Amino acid sequence: MSNYLCARGVKPSEMDLFPACNDIMDEEIVPQDYTELTRKGLARIGCCADNGLLQDRAEKIRMALDTGRNDCALVRLPDPTRTRGYRVWAVKRSWFPEPWQRKMFPPSIRIEARAQAAIRGGQDAAMRLPFMRTTLPGMERNPRRVYAAVLGFVIEHHVSDWMKARWPSLWQPPPNVGKWGQGGKWDFSMNIPGIEKQPTTFDVAGARDKDEKYSGKKSYKADYHLLARRVKDHFVFEGVVNGVNFHGEDVKSTRWGSPLCLVAWINCCVMGLGYETIRKALS
Repeated sequence: MSNYLCARGVKPSEMDLFPACNDIMDEEIVPQDYTELTRKGLARIGCCADNGLLQDRAEKIRMALDTGRNDCALVRLPDPTRTRGYRVWAVKRSWFPEPWQRKMFPPSIRIEARAQAAIRGGQDAAMRLPFMRTTLPGMERNPRRVYAAVLGFVIEHHVSDWMKARWPSLWQPPPNVGKWGQGGKWDFSMNIPGIEKQPTTFDVAGARDKDEKYSGKKSYKADYHLLARRVKDHFVFEGVVNGVNFHGEDVKSTRWGSPLCLVAWINCCVMGLGYETIRKALS
C-alpha cells in the first residue's frame, strides 16, 4: 500500500498489516511494544501513520496477537514510566518455552552465506592449519580432515559475524585473534547486561560432514557452544548446548536448546526485561 492511498484515507487492512508485523517479530526475535510493532509494520508496507491511524491499527494488531496466531502472544509487565503502570509486549511463545519443551525440536536460524566471512574463515584456516598439524597427527595425509577444519573456520566466522551484527556493542573477539599458533578457549564473547559472570563466552561447533557429528573444543569450557552447519548455499544455526554438557561428537545423541531462546534471552537482558518473568507469564 502506498503513502498516496494512506493520504487519501484508505486504511491498511489487517490482512496486509499483520503479516508485516509477524515478519518483523521473526526477524528481530525481541519483545515488542505492540503499538511500536504496529508502527514498524505500517512503515514496512509503505504507509505513514498519523496518530489516529496508528491507534486504530494498533488495536487491531493487539487483538490479532492475543488470539495466538502464528505463535504470537501478549504479555503485560509492570512499567512505572507508563500512566497506567504497565506495558503490553508482543512476543512469540517459541522464544519462551517451558523447561521440558526447550530441547524438543528447536527451531533453527538461517544465516546467509557472506563472502567476507568466508574469506576471513579461509584466511584463519590457512594461518592456523600449519600449527594444527602438530596437534592433529595425520592431517596432512587426510584431505577430508583438512576440508573439515577449513569448513569449521568458515562456519565459525559466519555465526560470530551474525551475533556481532545483532549486538555490536556487546561482542568481543577471542583473546587469540591474530595469534596463529595459540589455541583458543572460545571463539567470541559478549558482555551481556545483568549477567554476573562477565564476559559470557561462546564456542562455535561446526558439523564436520554428512554424518551430522559436531566437532568442538572438548577440553575447553565455554559458557555456551553454538551448533551450526552448512546447508547448500547457507548456514543453519540449529542449537545451543551449555558448556558443561558439551561432549563434542556425542552431542548429536542429546537434545539441545533453541537458538531462538538464546537470542530472546540476550535481547531481554539488553532491554532490562526478565526472561523468566515473561516465560512464567505465558505459562
